[in-house]
Amino acid sequence: MTVPLRLRNRFSGAALALLIVGLGPGAARAAVHTTATAGPWNAFRGTATDGHPLCGVSTFDDPPGSAVLIKYFRGDTHLVVQLEKQSWAIPRGSHVPVRLRFDRYSAWTARATGAGRFLELTVGDHEIRRFLREFRLSYRLTVRFPAGNEPRWHTDLTGTDAITADFADCVGKMRAASAPTQPYVAPAPTRPSPAPRQNPAAQPGGDSSSYR
Repeated sequence: MTVPLRLRNRFSGAALALLIVGLGPGAARAAVHTTATAGPWNAFRGTATDGHPLCGVSTFDDPPGSAVLIKYFRGDTHLVVQLEKQSWAIPRGSHVPVRLRFDRYSAWTARATGAGRFLELTVGDHEIRRFLREFRLSYRLTVRFPAGNEPRWHTDLTGTDAITADFADCVGKMRAASAPTQPYVAPAPTRPSPAPRQNPAAQPGGDSSSYR
């Protein structure tokens, strides 16, 4: 399912507007830019409204009026998955059951937190590798909403094999930047000097130089 990666500098105006909305309330002050595009997916990096560096991937209008975003904020130990639909009106703080399934892999079940047109859930640190592997290798994401009357979403994952590489690179760099630093370098452990090598004693009548 490999799709060529097309590097770009900026979103188109419409895609950028959708992404800014997808980052959350007040996100008009966020500064993000596209780093790669593959199939219907974009990879992006930038700064959230609270100043936190972030990176992520996104797709829009599959199904129409919806958005799926996967984000990582520097310093976090988890990923954030955000689902958005323009027609939703979810009371802030509501807990909504959600099931995500990549192709025929086991379903991911979560209680998402809602606010307006957004639902947000997290992927814990120990589950990130498996989540991204399934995201990268699958052809379709199916999202089910057991409560309410929202129909299933079937989201095209064409391009995620390529786009995940850019996202993983961003996450790796942000994690490295967040690693604790020290003002010193621990000295390397020392070993005792080896004992001087002793030449065998010369045998009577022999030439001791042959042992040197």
